[in-house]
Amino acid sequence: MDDNLKILVISDLHAHSLSPRDKESPSLLSSMAEEEPTKNPFTGFISLVNEKEISADILLCAGDICDKGDYAGMKYAWQKFHELGKAANTNHVYATAGNHDMDSRYKNSNYNAQGMLQSLVTKFPLDDEAMFNHYWARKYVITEAENWRLVLLNSAAYHGGGKDQGAEFEHGRISPQTVKDLLEKLRKSDEKKINILLTHHHLMRNTEIHENNYSEMQGADELLRNLSSGEYGEWLVIHGHMHVPNLNYSAGGSVAPLIFTAGSFSVTLDKESATKTNNQAYLVDLEMRNNLGNISNIAGNIHCWDWTYGMGWSESLAGSVFPNPTGFGFRGTINSLVDKINKLLNGDDQTYYKWDELLTEIPELNYVLHTDLKLIVSKLAKNNVEITEDKFGRIIEIGKK
Repeated sequence: MDDNLKILVISDLHAHSLSPRDKESPSLLSSMAEEEPTKNPFTGFISLVNEKEISADILLCAGDICDKGDYAGMKYAWQKFHELGKAANTNHVYATAGNHDMDSRYKNSNYNAQGMLQSLVTKFPLDDEAMFNHYWARKYVITEAENWRLVLLNSAAYHGGGKDQGAEFEHGRISPQTVKDLLEKLRKSDEKKINILLTHHHLMRNTEIHENNYSEMQGADELLRNLSSGEYGEWLVIHGHMHVPNLNYSAGGSVAPLIFTAGSFSVTLDKESATKTNNQAYLVDLEMRNNLGNISNIAGNIHCWDWTYGMGWSESLAGSVFPNPTGFGFRGTINSLVDKINKLLNGDDQTYYKWDELLTEIPELNYVLHTDLKLIVSKLAKNNVEITEDKFGRIIEIGKK
């Protein structure tokens, strides 16, 4: 039996009601779109999930479901999102608000930026009356199951208000009161092995994105400092916003949160972003059991798919931000893994290994971040080790030159 926790993740859909062929179209997802799988990202991904029989325990969207408060786009995408949940055989379907989801431009109301989301027939961000009310009143809500706990945090809660509405719109925010209230709730609840925080805005800066208006979340430092303490369990943070994916650990000790920045599902990528990534969707596969040292509770891998108009969804190829799949969870030293690999290659038995054979000998390699894997490859190359990759950027063989 598979004990893993599988989470389908999408973000930054930017659905709208313009013609999909309009030059001003902000994304590939329109309420007027054809339902052809190679031309509609949602229809295509639902088709992929059905074809590959992909199932998930949880389906998440990290915000910006619509573009600039487009109500028709929001209704269309919210309906398709729940269709995706049915295709993936999960009732755990959750989202959080992004800056574009708030009607802070007041297209649908002269005073209520939250009203558009609150009026959806299937409640946003989850279809439960009490939890719906808590999310909108307290800026977050917690839902949980036997082995996991999920926090939905509204980092766009103050958009459309404040002393300076224009300035507030330029960033996300979690207030000191929300941090205090959230931590108190976590302290009083039963500890879970897997803890997930879903929000929209960046909690820390990705230095590979060169934007003047980065608009990260105000107040996030205090939240991350507390989540890094280990007092509230080990955490996976999932967010979107800037459309360029990333995966790293926050500052802190050995239990600092893993931060997964999801790329955009369907936005029309700007020139800078298009040089770094494609439109993507993800399956996060969290292992509920492992007996290895130096591996955290938040351990597993992420599978990635890329979208191409006219071709549909396909596994991410070499050159994407992540290898496919990419691992996470190893908290030991990289040099220790390099030494183990060199020791195997310098032994008497054989001078090369298939990558699957190497993973059996050194299972910690399954949980190495993509950036650390690049470092391992670089260090091995200096020791005259040759590495062969496939078209997906996955290592298939390693040996002495």
